[in-house]
Amino acid sequence: MSRQKEVILDVLRKVRTHPTADEILLMARRRVPALALGTVYRNLKLLCDEKKVRRIPMEDAPDRYDGFTEPHDHLICLDCGKVYDVPSLQTKEALEAKLGAKVSGYEMKVYFVCPNCQREE
Repeated sequence: MSRQKEVILDVLRKVRTHPTADEILLMARRRVPALALGTVYRNLKLLCDEKKVRRIPMEDAPDRYDGFTEPHDHLICLDCGKVYDVPSLQTKEALEAKLGAKVSGYEMKVYFVCPNCQREE
């Protein structure tokens, strides 16, 4: 594992904020000042392929990344865009029983308005 890849993985495992690649770059540059955005994207792809990191595709916004790879789902605030971890709402086994087919995996995103944004309204 390259130094850059190791730092990116370490950054993601220490935060629960689901950062974008740009945010990861800023955090990782504290340890690797010459790190480039292209290097971050290449290493994020490798880490995702290795299942050490999860990519959270976002609509109309940059993708987010999650260093917590245990099964869980995500809540996404429609107002501020913050992403929250939530225990899985469905098990793979329950889906397989309902579908009558083998499920290799799934990702669920639930959209809502977070409590902070509700207070502001």
